[in-house]
Amino acid sequence: MAKILIVDDKPNNLFALENVLNRLDVDMIKASSGNDALRATLHHEFALAVLDVQMPEMDGYELARLLRLDERTRRIPIIFLSAVYSDEPNIFRGYESGGVDFLTKPFNPEVLLSKVRIFLELNEQKQKLEQSVREVLRKNALIEGTDRVRREAIVRDTEEEVAGACLEVARELTASRYGIICEITGRDLPHDNTMSVPGRMLACYGLHLCGTHIEQARVKVLEDRKSCIINEPVSQKIPEAHSSIMNLLCVPLSDGDRIFGMICLAGREGGYSDCDAEVIEPLAVALVEALLRKRMEKDLRDARCELESRVQLRTEELASTNEALRLHIARVESINQELQEFAFIASHDLQEPLRKIRTFGDMLKRSNEHSLSEIGKDYLLRMENAAKRMQDLIRDLLKYSRVASGPDSCDTNLNAVAEEVAQIFEVRIKQAGGRVEFCDLPEIEADPTQMKQLFQNLIGNGLKFQQNIGVKPLLRIRAEPHGPDKCRIFFEDNGIGFDEMFLDRIFAPFKRLHNKSEYAGTGMGLAICRKIVERHGGSITAQSRPGEGSVFMVTLPLKQVEKLKE
Repeated sequence: MAKILIVDDKPNNLFALENVLNRLDVDMIKASSGNDALRATLHHEFALAVLDVQMPEMDGYELARLLRLDERTRRIPIIFLSAVYSDEPNIFRGYESGGVDFLTKPFNPEVLLSKVRIFLELNEQKQKLEQSVREVLRKNALIEGTDRVRREAIVRDTEEEVAGACLEVARELTASRYGIICEITGRDLPHDNTMSVPGRMLACYGLHLCGTHIEQARVKVLEDRKSCIINEPVSQKIPEAHSSIMNLLCVPLSDGDRIFGMICLAGREGGYSDCDAEVIEPLAVALVEALLRKRMEKDLRDARCELESRVQLRTEELASTNEALRLHIARVESINQELQEFAFIASHDLQEPLRKIRTFGDMLKRSNEHSLSEIGKDYLLRMENAAKRMQDLIRDLLKYSRVASGPDSCDTNLNAVAEEVAQIFEVRIKQAGGRVEFCDLPEIEADPTQMKQLFQNLIGNGLKFQQNIGVKPLLRIRAEPHGPDKCRIFFEDNGIGFDEMFLDRIFAPFKRLHNKSEYAGTGMGLAICRKIVERHGGSITAQSRPGEGSVFMVTLPLKQVEKLKE
């Protein structure tokens, strides 16, 4: 309600003026002298002052002048009333001393009421405007404050630094003397009156707030899940050491459904209101975002450090493993080289006595053909066959060991390779009445000698492992792309086939699925094929069923990425 100050040294005039103004919804404060009027301004804010000019000790002009000197009262509109000093010089003096209107006694009550209403309306509009300005300034300050908190989250390294900036903004917005920002670690609250705020302290200004009032505010924040205002320090049993804390505002810091901290402000003159809570709550939201940002940044830093540590450890382990692998490979290569040299030398040295065994056996057979008994002839035949098998084994062993060496790869036309191998088996094919079909085989980068050996072994197997007499061998060789940089070559035959449970065995050195008396050979042909294919960065496998023939599938790269590895 608006307040009007009426000043007159005569009680009758005060009574009459009060009766006139009673028709308005105002609170009137009466004063019978200038000094009484000045004392009244210390305790009240007035929308209007109605002053009598002629008063003892201090007249109305002097009172108006003194009111204009005080910042709190200098903008109060003043209406002068006078029955004696009503001439123009006095009226001018009234305006000069700060009055806004001058009425002479006796005055028309309606005129006075009309003028008072105008000034009350102006005062109301002024208050609304000032309130709007304050609200705009407050909102601007809040926006600037929240922006500042968000900026601090970017430039500051720790949560405490961000919280400190937020607390400074909160104190400025609410004119609070003290403040803290802390975490809340749980809901099991002790009843010790000296218990400090639980949880990590993020920021603090002034006194370290503690006591029952903080505990009660914390409980209320957790239970109500909203801001808490305490403006009754006596009822809250604030400790004597905190007698300067006359009020308290606590705003929760929540992350979704979880309240993990609060902003506590204290020491605002006149106490806190819901408006203060409404100002701090958006700031709390900005702080939560900033704290979560800092925590995510810390988690990322920790994760990055852990990852870097793991990578460093793994790198060291890999380096150690690679070094051990390099040494192992070097040792294996050295052993392989020694084995190849040994195989070559041993094979070469073994060839000579075997040739002598076969030569002298043949001479013995020719010179004593009629004198040898049947048993002697059988022994001699067995000796020659054994020597021949040993020579075949040694020859295949040399081929197997030589696969790891040879000239560099070059463009190799597989059609030409197949044609050359078919000519090698020409007599055998004609004798069996069979045929070998191939066309549109690709040109690849490979070792031509080893490709010839590969085709020779696979075609030879197709001709060798045939059905009963009367079945004409048929071999088809075809190719198709296998991805963007490989080809797959199929060797299909109509031979005896095999059970795929023995697939791994047929590619092992010296492994056979049939007795030597059934099908000749050393068991090295497919082992040599696999070594050739793998040396070229490819693979070999097969599909088959007993009695239904076999399909050998060779996958080879079109281009060699690097020189053929030994």
